[in-house]
Amino acid sequence: MSGCQSLHQEMRNGGIRLSTMSLQWLEPVFSVSHMPYRNLDGDLVWLSYYQIYAIPVFDMIETVLVKKLNFSPSKTLRFIVRNFYVAFTMFVAITFPFFGGLLGFFGGFAFAPTTYFLPCIMWLAIYKPGKFSLLWWTNWMCILFGVCLMVLSPIGGLREIILEAKQFDFYS
Repeated sequence: MSGCQSLHQEMRNGGIRLSTMSLQWLEPVFSVSHMPYRNLDGDLVWLSYYQIYAIPVFDMIETVLVKKLNFSPSKTLRFIVRNFYVAFTMFVAITFPFFGGLLGFFGGFAFAPTTYFLPCIMWLAIYKPGKFSLLWWTNWMCILFGVCLMVLSPIGGLREIILEAKQFDFYS
């Protein structure tokens, strides 16, 4: 059991370090690109979405460059690719201020199922806890929460897009 606890401790510490580094690196980019639209809720949502989506994109771009375009894997390539991607997303964020609404709209379809209810459904199918036990109820509550999130997040994102599009003007 102590090995499992140390693994969980290491994973938690790694997650905390990753979140701290992401916040440290991305906050200056966010501050510059979203200055006119700034509020605390938007900051936290944007940073969490960016962290969720950017890391796999970094990996995908680097894999394509190395495997398909025959670049040599190096820290320089990683530095250039990641900075280019951050600059590109900053340009998109400046150009389209309703980008957060788009992330909420599409993120609800991808984030909620893969985080909340699909793992719970798989766990219930594999371990088959007793019906109406605490674990059974906990998993079903997470499943219901995930389904609600999957339905409500796109609705909220679409509402935000519609409200912001009414006043939209490029680079104003």
